[in-house]
Order: sequence, then structure tokens, then C-alpha cells
Amino acid sequence: MPLILTEEAADAEFRRLCPVDVDPTLGAEDISAILNAVKVGSVWVAATAYSYGDVVLPISRNGHRFICVSPGTSSTTEPSWPTADNATGGDGNGLRWQEEGPECSLWDTRAAAFAGWNLKADKASCRFDFDTAGDGRKRSQVETACRRRAMMFAPVVIA
Repeated sequence: MPLILTEEAADAEFRRLCPVDVDPTLGAEDISAILNAVKVGSVWVAATAYSYGDVVLPISRNGHRFICVSPGTSSTTEPSWPTADNATGGDGNGLRWQEEGPECSLWDTRAAAFAGWNLKADKASCRFDFDTAGDGRKRSQVETACRRRAMMFAPVVIA
């Protein structure tokens, strides 16, 4: 799976995994809410307040991601990122970053697909079954199909 580094790329990948224009459809507000909920980081920005636990990728990509271990405001210039495992470095007014592993996508698009298919199932669940000329179509089958698709993207739980 490619690295997802922009909102446009996250939107495109989400739409590939969970077609939003197929009934039951998802609107722009649904898509925005889902993508906001699964955003896991951002690209570092100068003169920006960061909180404990924020994850960033450097502008000058170095193959690593970093987590804020001491909150503060970033400098006006990008810091020299430490690339040794778990190494820490300073950036601005009290802000400290710790190397957290290899760079990653900034959106968890599998989690987005899981949420999207479940939302589609929720929308289908309030529909009624009907019979057209003996076809006996069941809209409840749509809900079941959406839940099955969601399970393809369900998070893995390790006990």
C-alpha cells in the first residue's frame, strides 16, 4: 500500500476501498468525518503548537516518523531530526521529538474503509424489504453485504 501523505490521496484511497457513490451512498460530511477520525499524523509545520503524542513526518523526508514527547511550539526552521531508534531531539520552545520508527501513512485508510462500510450498513439498516413482481428483494441483504465488506478491513486485535 502506498504512503498516504495528503488529504487528497487519503480521500482517493478511501473511495477505492469503500465506493462512496454506490448505494447506500456517503456524503462529503460523512467522508470528512471518517478521514478526520483516522488521521494519525501530519507533516511537520514551522511555528506550530504540538501536543504530547502528536506524530509528524519531516518535510525533508528521512524515512522516519517522530512523536512529540514534550509539547511546545516548533521553530521557524525544520529541526535536525535524530534517526537512531528512539533518539530524541529539540525543536523550538521546549518541544521535543522522539524517533518512533519508519515513516508511515498519515491516514489509516483501512480503518477508514472499516468505518465507511459500517456507516453504509447503518444507513441500509433502516430500509424495509420489498417485493416487486415476485422478485422478493431484501434491502436487509444490503446491510449484511456492507457488514461483510467492513469485516475485510476490521482491526486486528492481539490478545
